[in-house]
Amino acid sequence: MSGILLVDNDALLKLSAYDLFEEALGCLHFIPQQVYILATAKYKLLPAKSRLKLCKEEEVADRLEAIIASVNEFSEEQIINPEIIDTLLDYQGIDAGEALLIAYAIQIQQSLLLTGDKKALDALTAIALENITVQLRNRICVLEVLFLKMIETDFPHIQLKVRSKPGVDTTMSFIFGRSLPGTRESALDGLRSHITHMKELGNNLLMD
Repeated sequence: MSGILLVDNDALLKLSAYDLFEEALGCLHFIPQQVYILATAKYKLLPAKSRLKLCKEEEVADRLEAIIASVNEFSEEQIINPEIIDTLLDYQGIDAGEALLIAYAIQIQQSLLLTGDKKALDALTAIALENITVQLRNRICVLEVLFLKMIETDFPHIQLKVRSKPGVDTTMSFIFGRSLPGTRESALDGLRSHITHMKELGNNLLMD
């Protein structure tokens, strides 16, 4: 795919924990050279004083570190219109990192934002500022949309990865079967149900 893929810290951490980052890029038709993350991601996700605080396992930390080294970083200095960041920060649920990613997505029209931050998405669906929401229509990919696309081609593999890490994401854990493995049909239904609910919140932000 042309353009760039912006990945927030939540999605980056969860895909690293599941060991599904490569599959995610393939599914969305991006390569690492097209991926951008926050310049602060490595410090937030892999703090020097407690490297396993968020990753929990050394294997996950090593994987995350390798992913961060393979993609691009951007910082606030690259934002042309910093006023957008100030506007976004007025909304509860959008932190400084998410505001920066959203501002960069607005600035780079040929971009897709992959996010695992439900609070930020809820805040975006409530924003009534067309200069922000119109420019983001159909350009946000949540984990539910991503996993729906991934299981259409390889359900057993994705289910195995998710069920092996039940503590990473509660929603995904239940969708794929927490105590017993779910079926492909039940996983599809569960993901579609969550996506429909998010789309009903408004502003047509989610990619098809």
